[in-house]
Amino acid sequence: MNNKVIILLLFSFLFTSIQKVNGQLYSIPSGWINFNGEQILCENCDTTFSSDSNIAIYKKKNKFSFISLKDSSTVAPSFDYLTNFNEGVAMARINNKWFVIDSTGKKSKEVKCHYGYAFSNGLARIQLGNRFGYINKIGEVVIAIKYFGAYDFNENLARVFHKDKWGFINLKGEMTITNLYDYAWNFSEGTAAVMKKKGREEEWGFIDISGKTIIPLKYGYVFPFSDNIAIVKKEAYPKPGMKAIDKLDATLFELKYKDVFPFSEGLSCVLSNSNNLWGFINPKNELIIDFQFDQPAKFVNGLALVLKNNVKMYIDKTGKIVWKE
Repeated sequence: MNNKVIILLLFSFLFTSIQKVNGQLYSIPSGWINFNGEQILCENCDTTFSSDSNIAIYKKKNKFSFISLKDSSTVAPSFDYLTNFNEGVAMARINNKWFVIDSTGKKSKEVKCHYGYAFSNGLARIQLGNRFGYINKIGEVVIAIKYFGAYDFNENLARVFHKDKWGFINLKGEMTITNLYDYAWNFSEGTAAVMKKKGREEEWGFIDISGKTIIPLKYGYVFPFSDNIAIVKKEAYPKPGMKAIDKLDATLFELKYKDVFPFSEGLSCVLSNSNNLWGFINPKNELIIDFQFDQPAKFVNGLALVLKNNVKMYIDKTGKIVWKE
C-alpha cells in the first residue's frame, strides 16, 4: 500500500469519525481525538490544533496545512502561517504575504498587512504597523486601519482603542458605544465588562449592546458573563472576596475558594484552599469534579484539557478521562 493510499484512508477515517461530533476535534500530540475519545492520527505531524469547524489544522516541517472534513480527498497547500477557519475562511501567510483562503486552499488577492487574525462575524482583524483595521472575506479593507488597539468582533461588536479610550464599533465601523473606558472585554451574552480608573483604583461593571450601564462600575474586577453568571471581586487582586452574580446584580452565592475561573458550559474551575488543586463547581456552587488538577481549565464542546500529576488528559463533565498522554 503506497503513501498516497494511506493518507487517503486516514482522511476517510477522520471524515467518518468526526461526523458523530459535528466537526469538533481536540488536539493531542499524535493527532486528534473526538468527543467519544476516538483517536485520529496525523501522519508525521509536528503539531495539531483543536478545531470546532469542519477543518482540522496541523503543522508539519514548520509549515501549516489543513484537512477538510467535507472533502477528505482534498490535499491542501502549505503555508508559513494559518489562522483558525471560521465561516469557511482563514487568513494565511505565504512568503510574508497575507491572503484570505477558503477550504479548498483558493486564495484572495494579497492583503496588505503585517499580521492577520481569524474571521469573526464575517470580518477579520488585520494589523499594519501599530494600527488595526478589518477586512471582508474577499480581502477588501472595509473598516479603516486606524485603531491603536482592536479585537475581533463578537456579537457583531468589536472593542477598539481610539483617542486613549476603549469603545465599541459595529460591522460598518461606526462607533456605536462611545470610547469612554480605560479597558473593556468582548461582548458575551449581550453584555460587556468595562472599566474606568478612579485614581489608581479600577472600577468594573457591565454595559449592554446599546451602551447602557446595567451593573454599576463598582467592583475591583469582573469576569465576563457566561451561562448567565459573572464572577466578580469586591476588591482588586490579590485581596480575597469573590461572588457570583446574575444580570440584575443579585448575588447568587459567595465563593470561598482561593481562585475562580468563569463558568463555561455550566461548570467553573475553582482552586481549593486546602490542597492547592483545581476542581469544578456547577451554578449551584456544588463541587461536581473533585480537587485534583494541577492547573485551571475550561470545557469546550463537552471536554476539558486538564493536567494531573503532570500528565495531560481530556475529561468529560463527569470527570471521566476520555484520553490521556
